[in-house]
Amino acid sequence: RAHGPTPIACCIARSNPGAGIYAVYATQIPDCASSENPGHGIQAGGEGNRVVGNTCRGNGLAGIHVPNLRSGNRIEGNNVTANSIGIDIDGDENIIIANTANANTTNYSIGAGNAYGGIINVAGAGAFASDQPWANLAY
Repeated sequence: RAHGPTPIACCIARSNPGAGIYAVYATQIPDCASSENPGHGIQAGGEGNRVVGNTCRGNGLAGIHVPNLRSGNRIEGNNVTANSIGIDIDGDENIIIANTANANTTNYSIGAGNAYGGIINVAGAGAFASDQPWANLAY
């Protein structure tokens, strides 16, 4: 559990009893790994968090979750695989860009009122091109 604005150092959260990593507000979560937690891999439970460059695999709920009524979070450049939901954004006024998702039951669940790069399914595409530099990819 982190209370901002101090960044969390590179960390590994594995098999914690709830969420692997929980940020309250104005916290940076860069380059961490969260796997095999029964809850969410990373939960941005407050506002103004920056969740960037993380890997979340095999978590029971979402790889990355922003609960309802939470805003101002930046979810960027993360890789989420084999979770129930890859990236689950229930709050609004968040930005979700340049993430990759694979083998989740649902790759992306992004509620209304958020800004996000298009979601492009590139599974089996081989080489691909996109004119959307902020796109979120499913593969």
